[in-house]
Amino acid sequence: MNGELTVVVGAGGAGKTTLAAALALGSAREGLRTLVMTFDPSLRLKDALGVGDAAKDDPVPVVAGLDAALLDAGRTFDRLVRAYAPDSMAARRILANRFYQDMAGHLAGILEYMAMERLFEMRASRRYDRIILDTPPTRQALDFLQAPQRMMDLVDSRAIRFALDPWWDDPGHGSLPMRITGRTALGLSDRIVGRRFLLEVVEFIRAFAPLFEGFRSRAREVG
Repeated sequence: MNGELTVVVGAGGAGKTTLAAALALGSAREGLRTLVMTFDPSLRLKDALGVGDAAKDDPVPVVAGLDAALLDAGRTFDRLVRAYAPDSMAARRILANRFYQDMAGHLAGILEYMAMERLFEMRASRRYDRIILDTPPTRQALDFLQAPQRMMDLVDSRAIRFALDPWWDDPGHGSLPMRITGRTALGLSDRIVGRRFLLEVVEFIRAFAPLFEGFRSRAREVG
């Protein structure tokens, strides 16, 4: 096994977590500072290594030369918000937002992107000579590899541009297409979830807007 990063993938039940643990222990015995990480929701890695509930998002020692970490997507997302918010007040406003609290760590694709981000953080720290990543079953592992592009697609999506349109600041103005689209969206939300819900979603996206360039830049680096 050569190189500073090894990603272990495979179908569920194929023994990939056991393999990741064995590779990590072997790497540590070679004298390499090794980190084994997982973002598999089943968290079998902690049982394979015998670390129980001690393993968390922050690496914990297993044996000499080997640390283990379990991804906490919510904590990783919080760190990104603090890193890219224009100031501490903006970061606190986002972290306190109920939509953010419900979304962080649960939105489709967030787990995979935050796994990529955490992997990037650990490699950049230079604390380890080798990192071994245990992944969920194959389909989700492939989502992990596509996560940076998906984050860029989300940030650049039409839905985000819609929420950031100046029309929301002054509904009496703006382009004709936006006025039609905005009024239609408000009308539909009135009948389905209530206008206030849509306005809160738009408010949340607009509060998040200063972070988008940071996310876009980071996704390029991570990818």
